[in-house]
Amino acid sequence: MSDRGGRCGSFVYFVLRGRGNLEQGGIKKQVIQGIVLVACWSIWKSRNEAIFSGKRCSSDKVFGDIQASSFMWYKSRTRCRDMDWDRWRNFCLG
Repeated sequence: MSDRGGRCGSFVYFVLRGRGNLEQGGIKKQVIQGIVLVACWSIWKSRNEAIFSGKRCSSDKVFGDIQASSFMWYKSRTRCRDMDWDRWRNFCLG
């Protein structure tokens, strides 16, 4: 994948790469679904802040919020305790 998309492009690639895991089920399916839900919520929240509070936020900030929120969700909702921030930040689920 080219670097043209930056971090957001990497995120999209990560989610699409995991699409095959959705048919298999298990933890990867739950993680991908959780990330998509967190992404929708973060984008919606950023949109509302822009419309109702006049706050503008960069795509990097929204992406960072998605990463941080989905990491917190993952750590609090799963039994898998070996995931650390560096692995999550680099999209290593394996």
